[in-house]
Amino acid sequence: MVELRGVPLTPAERQRVAACDDPDLLYRWLGRAAFCGGPADVFRADDTDVAGAPVPE
Repeated sequence: MVELRGVPLTPAERQRVAACDDPDLLYRWLGRAAFCGGPADVFRADDTDVAGAPVPE
């Protein structure tokens, strides 16, 4: 999704996505990728969604 929006990922970021086996985290990254300004927005370390709201458990 990030690359489709024209924001390239580094090889390390690609590997991070490829190695992730947590469906909830992948879903969070996907949601963020739809609106991100760059990879840092996708991979930030908090538990919020793209709008900054807490992700429900």
